[in-house]
Amino acid sequence: MIRFKILVIFIILYAVSNFAQWFELDAGTDEKLNSLFFIDENQGWVAGKDVILKTTDSGNSWLEIQLAGMNNSIHFVDNNLGWVCNSEGEIFKTTDGGINWVLKHTEAGKEITSVTFQDENFGIASGYYRTVLVTKDGGESWENVLTESYDHLLNTYIYSSDQMFVIGGNGLVYRSSDNGKSWDSLNVGMPNALYGISFISSTTGFAFGCCGAYFKTTDGGDTWQNHNYITPGDIIYASDFVDENTGWAVGELGWLLKTTDGGETWFENGPSIEEEFRSVFFVNEEIGFVAGSNGTILKTINGGGSSTSVSDNGESGEMVFQLSQNYPNPFNPSTKIKWQSPVGSHQTIKVYDLMGKEVATIVDEYKPAGSYEFEYNASTLASGIYYYQLITESFSETKKMILMK
Repeated sequence: MIRFKILVIFIILYAVSNFAQWFELDAGTDEKLNSLFFIDENQGWVAGKDVILKTTDSGNSWLEIQLAGMNNSIHFVDNNLGWVCNSEGEIFKTTDGGINWVLKHTEAGKEITSVTFQDENFGIASGYYRTVLVTKDGGESWENVLTESYDHLLNTYIYSSDQMFVIGGNGLVYRSSDNGKSWDSLNVGMPNALYGISFISSTTGFAFGCCGAYFKTTDGGDTWQNHNYITPGDIIYASDFVDENTGWAVGELGWLLKTTDGGETWFENGPSIEEEFRSVFFVNEEIGFVAGSNGTILKTINGGGSSTSVSDNGESGEMVFQLSQNYPNPFNPSTKIKWQSPVGSHQTIKVYDLMGKEVATIVDEYKPAGSYEFEYNASTLASGIYYYQLITESFSETKKMILMK
């Protein structure tokens, strides 16, 4: 029992220290939140189920504005002019900073999933049944520019007037290079849905989707390369980059990932909570926000934090202490546990049951800086919830795993 109390205390202390990088804001609602947009570090909006939230003090307080429906996406071009779309196929417009919303368009029987504007006049929206809507008058009127099919389109992105994208089911990518007049059909080469898209230059961009897959293009979207998976099977819904190297991606089960090398590698950057994160928005390299299920809004004022190590060649490189979630989870009887250390140190990983009793030691030795993986076999244990804990000289972290026989 004493060991269990120590473990509980550790988990609480870890949660507090982890939230020092990302801390939770009081949104005043427990509804699902789908989309974030900030004009500057103080003024921003969040769209969610039956609600629009507005802040003018960087998230310290929120004004709750009722807007019925599952509001999927929100976009502003200045402090007053913005748009929001919802699952009922409706697009609303505000001219007073989100206080009042006026219905401007309805696509009957088609969920509108995303809306993005280039300026106060030109915008695009995506939706179910291969819907791509284009407006040239600030959303007063919209034209559907694609022929209807069974494909569902899920997100929009405008890099410039000659480079805009719509992505969706079946790995589809549509690109326009003539301000939305025509759209080329591309494909990243997988049969599952794409949800998030970001570009860091006119040539280099990323698409994220089902099962944690992500794809990279270096030729403006002509071709896409599969860069493996950044989660163990969980969806990545959104991403945001502040420069050619630094970006974040969020998704199911609390995945909040960061890259500092242009998407070549990713590491876990968020608190260990299992909310569904649907949107991420960074105002600059330091100040960022994440929104998701149960009214969750997170904020960072230091880019989510990071640790820097020195590589063998003496150059500074990004690596942090990290204990990854085991995969698969739940499992029977084997699962893989991964961890990484930016410095060489004595490291232990032990497994505990719900009562805090130690049931296994995975590692207990000195390890050089690097990444490691261990396949743990729990065939001698009963079904149930277990905890595995990484302890080094300067870091510790605990995660939960479920054995289901």
